Amino acid sequence: MPEPGPVRVSVVIPARDEAGGLPGVLAGVKAALGGAGVSFEVLVVDDGSSDGTGDAARKAGARVLRHPYPMGNGAAVKDGIRAARGEVVALMDADGQHDPADLPRLLEALGEEWAMAVGARTGGFGAGIHRAFANRVYAALASYVSGVRIPDLTSGFRVVRRDAARKFLYMLPNTFSYPSTLTLALLRSGRPVRFVPVKARGRTGTSKIHLLRDGARFFLIILRVATSFSPLRVFLPASMVSFAAGLALYLYKWKEAPLLTNGIQLLWLLGALLFFLGLLAEQIASLLGERGVEVVERRVPLLEEEGARTRAAGSPVAFLRAGAAAVRARAALREAYRGAPPHDAVLVGYPGALAAGVARRANRDRRRPVLLDAFLSLYDTAVNDRRLARPGSLRARVLRRLDRSSCAAADRVLVDTEENARWFEEEADVPRGKLLVVPVGAMPFPGGLAGPPDPPPPARPLEVLFFGTYVPLQGVPVLVEAAARVRGGGVRITLVGRGQDLPAARERAAALGLEAPDLLWVEEFLPREALDRRIAAADVCLGVFGATGKAARVVPCKVHDALAAGKPLVTADGPAARALLGDGREALLVPPGDPAALASALERLRDDPALRGRLAAGALRLWRERLTPGAVAGRLAEAMGWQGRPRTG
Repeated sequence: MPEPGPVRVSVVIPARDEAGGLPGVLAGVKAALGGAGVSFEVLVVDDGSSDGTGDAARKAGARVLRHPYPMGNGAAVKDGIRAARGEVVALMDADGQHDPADLPRLLEALGEEWAMAVGARTGGFGAGIHRAFANRVYAALASYVSGVRIPDLTSGFRVVRRDAARKFLYMLPNTFSYPSTLTLALLRSGRPVRFVPVKARGRTGTSKIHLLRDGARFFLIILRVATSFSPLRVFLPASMVSFAAGLALYLYKWKEAPLLTNGIQLLWLLGALLFFLGLLAEQIASLLGERGVEVVERRVPLLEEEGARTRAAGSPVAFLRAGAAAVRARAALREAYRGAPPHDAVLVGYPGALAAGVARRANRDRRRPVLLDAFLSLYDTAVNDRRLARPGSLRARVLRRLDRSSCAAADRVLVDTEENARWFEEEADVPRGKLLVVPVGAMPFPGGLAGPPDPPPPARPLEVLFFGTYVPLQGVPVLVEAAARVRGGGVRITLVGRGQDLPAARERAAALGLEAPDLLWVEEFLPREALDRRIAAADVCLGVFGATGKAARVVPCKVHDALAAGKPLVTADGPAARALLGDGREALLVPPGDPAALASALERLRDDPALRGRLAAGALRLWRERLTPGAVAGRLAEAMGWQGRPRTG
């Protein structure tokens, strides 16, 4: 069901035990959006179903994320929004209440200027009289809190811009109350929300909403959102009620004796306290509201084809062609930046050696700080690690010049480890005070966390996964030699990807007689969803094992991915790895370039399920504490002094 090419709309459908009605809903979505000529994908989040809901969705052509146990309707929606590829996310239920034929109308209503369009149900909301009455009460209360008339607060049928929804994911509960929270959060943050009348249909199956339990939760969420975005909307009425009660009591007592009793004074004091508390909360909410980071992207493609950068570094002719393409791209990027809205800083992403100078020159009038995500040195990668150019050659000198000029153009240079910071200071002449160490981090693992894993049964080998680009620092030949040492010993290693060292690794494996099932090759770069499934199925994930200087300075993305997934991890020891990982606590660290040590670590993990469990728990704990997107962004924001400072233009 995902359409080929770019996706504009991601239809996210949370589902739990909806195998009976879900295929009809999916067929309706395909007919409605396909007939309207909209490029779309359908993402079903199976919230721990026991009736084959996920299988039914796959058969219908949908992407499927699965929770290992029921985590809640809101948790499923959040995972779907995180995994969505479209710039617009359509949310709807799997029970048939929402008519897919209304999706084109909602998308049309969203247009270009609205942040969200909500399908406001008519005709009693398709529910019993008690739920319909409760929904109207909640909608009236929410309308007061937001200052905007809300005809239907709890409708789960809506289309919303993906970036706007992601900004408030941290506020969304894991329950059925997420529509209320999202609506109020968008409205109170100044984003326009439109309500479009739709006709609700009768659902298939049994509703999982409980009137009293979920109704009380809705009420508390309204108050929570109100106190987060506009506290005076709550505190001012409470203050006035307290003042009025004190005044009424005073007038009542005045007939007997015009005295200010303790009770009257207490009510007036309470009113004053509530009023000033509301003012203080309003100021705090205003400051906290400015801590969010919005990213506006201005991007021009350059050398994006697979292998293009390797060819450019390895061939003089391709190097010259890449230079000509870079000149054209720089001009296009400069033009694209001119139309950028007000912002606090310019972040030049990796590899941004050619874009840093453009950002500096185009940014002269605005005078915003330019941050370069250096991540890896072009010279070190092409010359020292991958040996695509000889030291002292023209290409090597150009790459070194690009490293130095791009760092000179930036106000701050971001690197991922202290060891990389020292390299840039010594080899690229970057002042230490200009370097800022920010770890790579990783996105949350989709569909619920994969670890810690269950012990494999005796009949199944320990599944070990490596994925990468086969560059020298990754040490793929070391993996092949280690696989030979554990051959037939209950360990199966799968290598995913391709690149520079693949032919040599294949040749060595053939010489050693290594073949399936001991060593499996997946010689392609998998889509993110497929790679996540591989990670989820693995018992152990591997990092890098090369003995190069660069290998000792980096903590690669694959290591962060394994930590986020809660997987036992084995990677090479070194200064950068040891600064982040504790040996035996979050990972097993082995000497670089040592296949015997790697094989011994894998056998140890095969024989010790308790160790695998401890490593998985430690990995997940480390990610939650230091490597989530919020933690990484918070570290950058704190270092740059962005917290609590309004956007200036």
